[in-house]
Amino acid sequence: SHHDLTVGNRFILDEIEICKKHPGRFKLYMTVFSRHCDFKEDIKIFEKYREHFVGFKLHPSYSGIMPDHSLNRPYLEYADAHGLLVLGHTWSGLETPYENVLKKYKNLKLIGGHCFYDNWRFTANLALNYENFYPELTAVLFKRGALEEMVSICGANKILFGCDMPWFSYTYYIGALLSAEITDQQREDILWNNGYVLLKDQVRDL
Repeated sequence: SHHDLTVGNRFILDEIEICKKHPGRFKLYMTVFSRHCDFKEDIKIFEKYREHFVGFKLHPSYSGIMPDHSLNRPYLEYADAHGLLVLGHTWSGLETPYENVLKKYKNLKLIGGHCFYDNWRFTANLALNYENFYPELTAVLFKRGALEEMVSICGANKILFGCDMPWFSYTYYIGALLSAEITDQQREDILWNNGYVLLKDQVRDL
């Protein structure tokens, strides 16, 4: 939830209750709010309610801590050891610290939310060079031509659909994807197939 990005995991149990109430519909990232985290306590919750989690989320623009900072290390090591998803807020200017994470941790799966906005070529080349990096389209489809540029470099078989609700509209983003100059197979991969491949090992009821 948005609470997690400013106050850490204070409301995580409430979010878990939502997942319990709607089984198979919602899953959680545990936010790593860096300087205010308690790794041991967070992991107790993560492991106790493991069926509701798919991984962790980093948001350096809010936390003020770069992804490769030592404060994030125990979470990244845990994600790497268990092959978890790590959703990263990857905005322009964060290219080097996120590539440092990819260089060090080969088993976690880093989802690049926002695709280093406006740095589409770098994002696509990162997907080519690192097997465990997946570009994700939150905020991206707001800019016409960005998706086509990335697909022309890295293809569409690792790109994930997202809209950053409530900041952007699902209907607008679906429309932007449908009108993009890519193939129907590439649209299907972005909307479903690629996400399914990533989540099927994390979510038992898929």
